[in-house]
Amino acid sequence: MKNFIIVILLTQFFTLLSAETLKLEHYLYPLKHVREDARKINDLKLMLNKLYIGYGDYGINTGPTEIISYDVRNGRQMTEFVADDEAIMKYCLADSVLMVPGADATEDWTFGNIYIRQKNDWVKHRNIPKGLHVFDICSYKGNLFVSTGSAINFDDNNQPAMGCIFSSKDKSKSWDLVYTTPSDAYSVYRVNELIEFKGLLYAFIHSFYQVNKKDLPQKYQEVIAGDSLRLVNILRSDPIGKSELICYDGTYISNKDIIPEDNIGYINPILFKDQLLLECYQGDLVYSMNGNKAFIKKLYYLYDGEKVEKIELPYDRIVDYTTDQKKLYVLGFVNNKPVITVFSDFKTFKTYDLPQKIYPLSVEIVLNQILIGCDDGNIYKTNLSKFSKEIQYPSSYVCQSEKPKNGNLYQISVTERNDWMKDSRFSLDNKDNLIEINTDNVLSFILFITDDLKKETINLKINQEKITIPLKKTTSSLLITIGNKNTVVQQDQTLSEYRFEPKILTVVDDSLQTGVVSLNELYVASQMEYGDCDLVLAYKDNFQRKFKNGNLTIDDLYENCYRNNLLKLTLKGKELKLLLSSESKLANQLMVRFSDNDRSLDKMNEFLKDNKTYKVMVNDYLAEKIEKELSISLEKENQFITVNRVILSYLLKHPELKLKN
Repeated sequence: MKNFIIVILLTQFFTLLSAETLKLEHYLYPLKHVREDARKINDLKLMLNKLYIGYGDYGINTGPTEIISYDVRNGRQMTEFVADDEAIMKYCLADSVLMVPGADATEDWTFGNIYIRQKNDWVKHRNIPKGLHVFDICSYKGNLFVSTGSAINFDDNNQPAMGCIFSSKDKSKSWDLVYTTPSDAYSVYRVNELIEFKGLLYAFIHSFYQVNKKDLPQKYQEVIAGDSLRLVNILRSDPIGKSELICYDGTYISNKDIIPEDNIGYINPILFKDQLLLECYQGDLVYSMNGNKAFIKKLYYLYDGEKVEKIELPYDRIVDYTTDQKKLYVLGFVNNKPVITVFSDFKTFKTYDLPQKIYPLSVEIVLNQILIGCDDGNIYKTNLSKFSKEIQYPSSYVCQSEKPKNGNLYQISVTERNDWMKDSRFSLDNKDNLIEINTDNVLSFILFITDDLKKETINLKINQEKITIPLKKTTSSLLITIGNKNTVVQQDQTLSEYRFEPKILTVVDDSLQTGVVSLNELYVASQMEYGDCDLVLAYKDNFQRKFKNGNLTIDDLYENCYRNNLLKLTLKGKELKLLLSSESKLANQLMVRFSDNDRSLDKMNEFLKDNKTYKVMVNDYLAEKIEKELSISLEKENQFITVNRVILSYLLKHPELKLKN
C-alpha cells in the first residue's frame, strides 16, 4: 500500500506542474567554428570557474575534437587541447582531477585514449588495450578504472566485441584487465557506467545487435519507422543473465541481481544522497531508448546498497543530470516534451516544462543558473524564476548551417544565401519589445509570427537597421530580403510553417549514354580544376551510396559524399610507379586523373620520370594509406577545404553538367 501511495503522489506532482514553462535565454554558442553535424552539446562540466564543453558525434566520426573551456567570470573561450577522438561525450572527475574518456580514437583500434588535466595542461594517454570506445573513468581505492567497448581481432572475419574494465595503479601509465563481458559472433557488448557506491565499484553493462526491420516480428515492423531494409539496433535483454550488473571489491568480481524483473535491456544509474536511482528499459525487443515507444516499458528503482524499492516516474527518458551540494537536477522528456526536475531527495521534487521546440542534451549549474546544452549547438540559461504559460521557443538563439535544409531554427528559416559555398548564420534576441536579428551570408529569410511574437506592431532591428511593421491580423510570416541599402519586409498570410525549398545543382540520369559525367569522373575532375596539380589520386568508391535519379541538391551532395579534407602531396615519379604497380595493395582500389586528359594509365611509365617530383591531389584518408603503403612520411600541403565543397564549387561553375552513377 505504501508503494502504491508513492506512485499516485509522484504522478500527480508532474501533472500539476505541466502549465509552468521556464523562459530560456541564450548563454553561449561555442561551436561556430566546428562542422555542423558535430555541434551537439553532449556534456557540460564546471571546474574551477571554467565551463568545459563536450561535443561531437562518434557515430558519424566528427573528430578530432577540441577540449573547449569557457571562463564563466570573464567570458573567455579557449581550446585547451585537441583530442584525437571522434567526440567528447562526457567529462569525468576522478580524485578531483578532470578527465576525458576517448569515445572513439581517430587512430587505429590498437589502443584507446584518455585525457587527464594536469597543472593547467592536458596529457594524452594512448595505452588502453583494444579500447575502441572508452565510456567512463572512475577512481576506486586509489586506482583508476575505465570501462570500454573493445574488439579483439583474431583475423579479418573474427573480431568479437566485448566490454572490458581496466585498472591502473600508476595514474594511467599502464593498465591491467579486471573484467570482460561475454561475447559472441552477432552481438556487441559494452561496459558503459562505473560508479563507486557503498564501498564497491558498480559496473553497468549493455549489449546490442543489428537486424533488418523486415526480419522483426510484424508488430514491431508496424511501429518502427523506415523501410524494410533499415538496420535496427536491438538492445539484448538480460545481457549477462538474471544479474543486471557486476560489483568489484578490489579483489573479486561478483554479479548482482537487484531488479526483480526480467527482460532488462539497459540501466541508466544516477547517484544522489547515498542512493542509486536505476532507470531501466524493459522489453522483449528494446529497439529505442525512448520509453514512450510501443512495447518498451520504463521502470524506476531506488537502491540503497541492500534493498530495492520501486517508484514511478513519468519520464520517456532521462538524458542528463547534475548536482549541487543539496539538490539533483534531472533533464529529461515526458510525453516527448522536455522537462527539468529539481529533487531534494528522490521523493521530494518539483518539475518544470522547458520550451517544447528545443532538444536538450546536457545540464550544469553555474553561478546559481541552470545551463542547458542542446543539439542545435546553443547553450541556454534559466534560473527557475521566469515563467510563461505558452513558450515554445527560447527568447534568444544562434543558428549556423552548412546544409541549406538546416538553415532554420525556431521562428527563422533562411531562403536564399549570398554564397552557397559558405555557411549561413543568424541570431535572434527577443526582449524589451524589440526583436533583434543579425545575419551573415543570408540574402533572404522568413520570420514566422508565432504566438509569442503576435502583437499589433512588431519592432525589428535587422543588422542594425530598425524597422517597425504594423501587423495585419491574418499575417502568419514575414519574408525579409536584405538589400545593399535597405531591408524589404513583406507580410504573408498563407505561410505559417517551415517549408524547405532545396537548392538544385543538376540532374542525375542513369539512362543517359552521352553528354553525361559519372560520379567518379566528377570526383577527380573537380579536384583537378580546383588545385594546381599534376594528377589526382582517388579511391574508386567515394560516395556513401548511389544518388537517386532526378534532381541533385546541395544537401544530397553533403549527405552522400564522404567528408574528407583535400591535401596536395609531393611524390617522386618512382614512388608513384610503385604505388600504382601490381605490387601495391592500393593499386586496384585507385583511379588516376592526369592533368593531360589524354594520358592513359597504361602509358604511365612513359609519363612519370623516376626522380621528378609531382604534385598529387588526394583526400586526407587516402594520404594516410599512401604513407603506410610506401612506408614514408610525405610532404603534405593542406588545402583547407573539404572534398564535398570542392565538388559543390565545380557544379556551381558548370550547371550544364548532367550526372550518372
